[in-house]
Amino acid sequence: MTNQVTYAKTTDSVWKNLYKVGGVAALIIAVLLVCEIIVFAVWPQPSTVIGYFTLFRSNWLVGLLDLDLLGMVAYVLFVPVILAFYVALRRANEAFMAIATALFFVGISVFFATNTAFSMLSLSGEYAAATTDA
Repeated sequence: MTNQVTYAKTTDSVWKNLYKVGGVAALIIAVLLVCEIIVFAVWPQPSTVIGYFTLFRSNWLVGLLDLDLLGMVAYVLFVPVILAFYVALRRANEAFMAIATALFFVGISVFFATNTAFSMLSLSGEYAAATTDA
């Protein structure tokens, strides 16, 4: 019994920095969520593609913020949070934690693969460079 307690304390101390990074990342994510709410309240999203093109031309940063730039940063910051969860909870059920962690990484990759923010920024530049409506 003493060996298990010693092993658990040693294992936890090895991952202590990951827990700290995960905790700080979680706090930053909470701040980013509040910032996203403010961004969407101050700069409502355009309802048309031309509206987005105009927005990108006038202020590309606001355009990216309207297309979830802060959400992208938050998803990157979720990586240490999820890894800290995995390390902390894997002793309870390692198989379920492995599945949950894998599903998170699949979800985050789908989010980045389908996010249109930078594609719209590029398209708005091409639209602005076009000389005719054709």
